Amino acid sequence: MSSSVNVPVVPYPFGIPQYVNSFTYSVCSFELSKQITFLVFLYNADGNLLNTTNVTLSGADYQAWGNDDSYVLNYITTKLGLTLATPHTKDAVIPTVPIDLVVPIDPTIDPVVPIDPTTDPTIDPTTDPTTDPTTDPTIDPTTDPTTDPTTDPVAPIDPTP
Repeated sequence: MSSSVNVPVVPYPFGIPQYVNSFTYSVCSFELSKQITFLVFLYNADGNLLNTTNVTLSGADYQAWGNDDSYVLNYITTKLGLTLATPHTKDAVIPTVPIDLVVPIDPTIDPVVPIDPTTDPTIDPTTDPTTDPTTDPTIDPTTDPTTDPTTDPVAPIDPTP
């Protein structure tokens, strides 16, 4: 029941810029009178493996199978969204679709993301970053804490009494 015959299909998009051009399949598991699972291998035009997947034939679909193996090919292609290639579609030309790699910038989106001081470890949540010495009446803007010896322990000390 397994198949190593390469089944050609109409080129089908598979990512960018890959196309599935054929597949092979083999029996993965089989429960007599219940179901059969096929392991399906998908290939591009160069015969390179793109992906593998399972397709299970069960229930009424399994009962309809009978002894016609073309039913299995049609079932697999339908389940995977593929189309069996006919002699005139086997060598179908893959359409060239230009890909625009430039991503337009939406001017309505604000790229600035506010930082939450409760979750950012580099921000001291006890310090209010909105306090401005030019507008806060409790801060003396004329005092420079880097030169005031009462606020800066490394400020130079005047030796004259």
